[in-house]
Amino acid sequence: MDPKLEKYPFSTDRPIQNAGQDRLGRTAFAEALANAITSWRGKDSLVIALYGPWGSGKSSIKNLALERLRSSGATSPKILNFDPWQLADENQMTHSFFSDLGTIIGRSDTSTHARQIAIKFHSYARYLSTGSFVFEGIKKIFVAVLLIIGSLGLAGTFFLPHLFLVLMTLFSFFVAGAFSWSSKLFGSIATSFQAESEAKLQTLSEQKNELASLLHSHGSPILIVIDDVDRLTIDELKVLFQLVKANADFPGLVYLLLMNREHVEANLASLGGREYMAKIVQVGFEMPKADRLHLESLLISEMAEIMMAHGLMEAFESEKERWRNIYTAGAGKYFSNLRDIRRFLSVFAFQTSNFSGASRPEINIVDLAAIQVLAVFEPQLYQALYSAKRFVTGDQKFYPDDVQSGEAGVEQRNLLLQELLSHVPEERVKQVTGMLRELFPPLNFTPFGFVRGRESESDQIQKLRVCNAGFFDRYFLLSIPDRDISQVELHHILSLTKEPALFAKTIIGISQRGLFDLLFERLTAHLDKFDSGNLVPMLIALFDAGDSLPDVDTSYYISLPEERIAQLAADLLGREPDSGIRQHAYLAALGATIGIYVPLLTYTKVFHGAPDNSPQTLQNRIAEAQRLLLAKISDYAGQGKLRNHKRLVHILHYWIGVAPSDSEVRQWIDELTEAPDGLIVLLRGMTSDVTTASEQLRQTNLKSMEKFIALEKLYRRMTAMSSDAFSDADKTFVAAWGKAISEVGNHGDVTF
Repeated sequence: MDPKLEKYPFSTDRPIQNAGQDRLGRTAFAEALANAITSWRGKDSLVIALYGPWGSGKSSIKNLALERLRSSGATSPKILNFDPWQLADENQMTHSFFSDLGTIIGRSDTSTHARQIAIKFHSYARYLSTGSFVFEGIKKIFVAVLLIIGSLGLAGTFFLPHLFLVLMTLFSFFVAGAFSWSSKLFGSIATSFQAESEAKLQTLSEQKNELASLLHSHGSPILIVIDDVDRLTIDELKVLFQLVKANADFPGLVYLLLMNREHVEANLASLGGREYMAKIVQVGFEMPKADRLHLESLLISEMAEIMMAHGLMEAFESEKERWRNIYTAGAGKYFSNLRDIRRFLSVFAFQTSNFSGASRPEINIVDLAAIQVLAVFEPQLYQALYSAKRFVTGDQKFYPDDVQSGEAGVEQRNLLLQELLSHVPEERVKQVTGMLRELFPPLNFTPFGFVRGRESESDQIQKLRVCNAGFFDRYFLLSIPDRDISQVELHHILSLTKEPALFAKTIIGISQRGLFDLLFERLTAHLDKFDSGNLVPMLIALFDAGDSLPDVDTSYYISLPEERIAQLAADLLGREPDSGIRQHAYLAALGATIGIYVPLLTYTKVFHGAPDNSPQTLQNRIAEAQRLLLAKISDYAGQGKLRNHKRLVHILHYWIGVAPSDSEVRQWIDELTEAPDGLIVLLRGMTSDVTTASEQLRQTNLKSMEKFIALEKLYRRMTAMSSDAFSDADKTFVAAWGKAISEVGNHGDVTF
């Protein structure tokens, strides 16, 4: 792990250890607390409490104060960090308290007097704890024996003899176990006798007075630090405060209790709550409020360390103003104390590491930070956001009917926003709304339906924004999904634009992975990366690739793969402001390409209006483009490649629409339908897919078919062919078309 990240071990409760780590300016307060401790000269104990809510930095203040005390030389007290919440039960608390005191005194001072105090504390601890153990142990054995004896008596009276024997056997096992366990009990009793002997058979009060006298003559103060008092159970709290109260007359003892005051008072309500605590705590300090500027400075500097460790700082610098907007809109209100910052930083460091190591950023670091703020502090909203992807991104590629526009869209977005905000407490709705509208422009709408300040889709893609549907999943899956293109891969593809043939081959490979829509969306957003001096070779490569693109299920997409690649070609041409140069480049590529369908699609985009051309020049170029396209179609048809083209019907419509005469097209269709396999190619091509609410159907298209062949002639050929010439699947097409043609005057097209 990077050394800079070792302080983010996914724990939010790690306090600072020394003044060098103080980023909130609290050292002065901690030193004042330390001075108050060292200046105590009273005859009895002093009980100091440091109050503050969870996460306010009480443990950090404690560490700073202890650092100051340890450096104070001769006036430094002996320090015991007592952790009662780590003990198994309340009975251990008293024993551990005095035993630990004895250990601290004996370890820090080797004088005879200090050793005498240490021994006395250990003896006192044993004396207090042993009696309880002995009494409880004897009581348990006595009760158990009585129960067994009673059971045996009942068995002898009411049950069969063999059952009596069974119970006797059980009793023997119990006695063996009891003797084994009682060895501990008798060992404790022996210890008790030893403690009694050491105490010279003193009463508890006499032992306590002797300890007080020894402490008074010792002179050196002892600081007992008890952190996380509010972690204790109600019963443990009562024991702790009774322990402090009962021993408050020991001289030289200073208690420092750290707690959430409201929580502890509520748990001690049965004893009087605040009034009870006031009888024990003599001096109470409230944690100083963290200055917001200090918190902001700490947050951004710690974020910077994380981002630098992962190579993302430069990306953040370019979007710093956006972070400021998001922070001001609502994110900043989540950071009211040090624990809030630590909670966020631990998660942010971990999630950022998921995108570390790449040569290029794979996420927008500002959006990642903002989304993680919601993940940490509004987890229910975070989950709801992921389910609302198509609405918060305004994505219409996969669900075009779900995202509405106009007044209906305003109502739809309002309902969505209210649904998302239902996962947020009322007091935080305003700040969450501000963040969501900064992150997701579709939610930043006016009452008239206009989206305010919406970036272009190209800007969103270039900046890897969470509001773009193509990048959205990365911020919730926290990795590059399988059906995504990483920035490293995208920029590798863009680097190949100087090698058009390799670029086209790569496009085909990515389209075979089912990512054509995403690929061309990203490429279109990065048109500025294409070499304008390499325009014609690039067009040739795109035209060639178009006929090699895989056939995909387009029911989930608005555009065909070839339409996307044609749009990319048109966009590349569109970068050239001179329409004459654009048209010349298109004609040059058209003459050199082996492709046919993408050039056809691009043709309309290139020659649709050219105001800076003279009419005759435009007509000449259109005529040249049509001549080249018709020649390519004719060559395709003659070579037998047209009949197997997946966009056959589209090409046929262009052919018959542009050709001077329809005779060549009709002759080719006539020859195609003479054989069963050719007939099926035409029938399948002229059949449309029809989607209903419950099923996927097909439908004949008589109007389109009769442009190319007389329906009566087609019918005669179908009925003349043997049914054995068709597969079962093909027969459904023949039957449907036969029915449609035979009933053309009555019902029209047939759905099947």
